[in-house]
Amino acid sequence: MENFKKKQCRETFLETVSDILQNPEYRKLAEFKHHSSSILDHCLQVGYISYLIGRRFHMDTTALARGGVLHDFFLYDWRSDRFDYSSFSAFKKSHAFRHPSIALQNAENCFDLNAREKDIILHHMWPVTIKPPHYKETYLVSTVDKYTACQEYILRTEPNLSVELKKMLQESTQYLQ
Repeated sequence: MENFKKKQCRETFLETVSDILQNPEYRKLAEFKHHSSSILDHCLQVGYISYLIGRRFHMDTTALARGGVLHDFFLYDWRSDRFDYSSFSAFKKSHAFRHPSIALQNAENCFDLNAREKDIILHHMWPVTIKPPHYKETYLVSTVDKYTACQEYILRTEPNLSVELKKMLQESTQYLQ
């Protein structure tokens, strides 16, 4: 019974983000490394964990799933970001400050977003970006993003949930057409 519930949950998540996963521009995230995985894998992990937690706490799971998978929708290698961090004004030009607005612009160019999804993308780097989120869903994605980044960076492990999701994506071509 538990396996059925897990599979049903994954399928619902994938249906919620299927238009995103089918977008050729979004799929380019697979080409860029994040920490120990691709940006695509990282985004799937953040979106899926946020979705699962949000279900448990009766939050807006659609916004969590969509905002979570779109939160790092920037199409460049952030590790080549070589700014001079000797001053705060220079630091504000760094990847940490710039990429949320780049991700939001890319997402708005490709998808219709609601206010929560936009807030999740734009404020997921809080508290680094100082301006606080407007919704509880954004706080959740921000926290899950940091947890996942630590898991990837410190432990150097590929996200387990994205491995499960990748298997499901490969089995179900309807999400990738």
